[in-house]
Amino acid sequence: MNKKILVLMILTLALPLCSSGQTVKATDSVNPELRRTYIGLGVGINYAGVIGVILEQNFGKLSITGGAGLGSWGYKLSGGMRYYTTTPTGVSVVGKGIGVNYALATGLSKVPINLETSSGTKQNVNVQLSPVHLLNLTYFNCWKLGNGTSRFGVELGYSIILNAGDNFKVLDSGVTLSSTSLKTLRIIQPGGLVLGLNFTFGR
Repeated sequence: MNKKILVLMILTLALPLCSSGQTVKATDSVNPELRRTYIGLGVGINYAGVIGVILEQNFGKLSITGGAGLGSWGYKLSGGMRYYTTTPTGVSVVGKGIGVNYALATGLSKVPINLETSSGTKQNVNVQLSPVHLLNLTYFNCWKLGNGTSRFGVELGYSIILNAGDNFKVLDSGVTLSSTSLKTLRIIQPGGLVLGLNFTFGR
């Protein structure tokens, strides 16, 4: 599985890396006032946490991205790349493209969660949420806001869990979770659908 993911990442990044050198020169000559550095807020599911700060440094059709936020599985840290299908020509980097990034949900050493036990009763159970490593593949679109260099963006995709098995552990001795509670924890752990909204400002 990991080998397939690695090959997919290489293929995804091959095209933008091959063309990035020529793109930067062409874009600079077209509009030297183009803002290439962006910072802002992101919200969503399997994104920069439930809420977080996102960064983007543009080099023509290719951008390097980063993010840090807070989610249901602890802190969320990410870094990756974006490829725009069109060359930026205005004062803002806008348009559609594809993205790939690595993300880490740091987990929580101990968190009480109200869960159903194997006896059928509900109680607060202390659970350890282990760190989760993720590979995110996304499609995005950015639009310019007003006459300035601010942007609004939408990002959709899928987040692949790189860890094997369950990424949580019951800390209370003698407590066994019901199948319903186990399914609930597996659903809320990171991974799956990516849906993100962001507002960024160019510098």
